[in-house]
Amino acid sequence: MGRRLRRAGTRALAALQRRRWYRRLAAASVCRRVAVREGCGDELAQAKRLAAGLPTAPSVHGQRLTTFVAVREPRHGGRDRHGAQQKPGRVLGCAQLVCNPDGQGILYPGLWLSFAFVEPRVRGAGLGMRLASTVIEAARAQSAPRLHLLVDRDNGRARALYEKLGFASVDFAPLRETLERLEATLGVERLVMAKDLRPPAPQTPAALR
Repeated sequence: MGRRLRRAGTRALAALQRRRWYRRLAAASVCRRVAVREGCGDELAQAKRLAAGLPTAPSVHGQRLTTFVAVREPRHGGRDRHGAQQKPGRVLGCAQLVCNPDGQGILYPGLWLSFAFVEPRVRGAGLGMRLASTVIEAARAQSAPRLHLLVDRDNGRARALYEKLGFASVDFAPLRETLERLEATLGVERLVMAKDLRPPAPQTPAALR
C-alpha cells in the first residue's frame, strides 16, 4: 500500500512539474538563492550522495573530472539573525565535465557531460539547463571541438533539454558494440548525443556581379 502511494505521489509530482505555471513559480522561489559553480569540499560529498547510482563515464588513465553543483545558498550571507554561522548551502543538482584522453582502445575519448542530476522536488525550475550550460561553457573554454553525453532513449525529458541546448544523436563508433551489448543483455537502450563547440565558419561575401 505504501509503495503504491509513493509511486502515485511521484507520478503526480512529475505531472505537476510539467505545468508551465509551476516552472515559473519554482524558478522564482527555489532558484532565487541558487548558485551554479565548481564544487569543492562538502559540496562534492553532497553531490555524490545526491546522484548515487547514476551511470558515469568509466575511469581511464589520465582522466580529469570537474564537478559543478547547484547550491542553494543560506540566507543572510550564511549567518542567522544572531550572527552565528549557518550550515553550508544545500546541493540541489550536479553535473560533471569528464575529460578523457584520445587514443586507440579508449571507449569514451574526448569531453563528456556526465553525472547530471537534479533533485526531483526542484525539477522544472531550470537547474538542469543551468548546470548543462555551465558544463558546455567549461568545455568550450578548453577549445574542445565537441562535447558528448549518454542518455537513455526513453528519457524524453532529458533528451528534450539536451536538444534545446544544441545536442543531436550521433553514431559514435568507439561505443557502438558496447551499447549494442548493453541493449541485448539488459534491455537498456542508450544514445550518444553530441554538440559541436567550434565557432561557426565566417560567411564569405557573395561573388560580385
